[in-house]
Amino acid sequence: MEKRKLTDEEINKIYQDIRDKRSEGQIIIMSCEGPLAEGIKDFIEQPTESILYDLNRDEATTLTLAKSGKLESRFINDLAVVTTIMALKDKIDRLERERKGHYIPENMD
Repeated sequence: MEKRKLTDEEINKIYQDIRDKRSEGQIIIMSCEGPLAEGIKDFIEQPTESILYDLNRDEATTLTLAKSGKLESRFINDLAVVTTIMALKDKIDRLERERKGHYIPENMD
């Protein structure tokens, strides 16, 4: 059974939903049950292996998807990767400021 391709309108709607959730502090990942919104702050507290698994970016899943040709919905998780990296960078920057004695409360920047 062949999957149909998403239309530009459907892609734009998904992208807007992802951006809306991002502004609410969430990411959307593609789970086995479909798109799933999760709080980015809780999400990045997971061990690295769990983050990669949830984003379908662990080595085994990535290789399996690549070999099977099932990359149609990959862009959803790719955008979640962007959000995750942004949040991790923010956390690193905050920790570095705290280490240097320049603590800025989380809701102030």
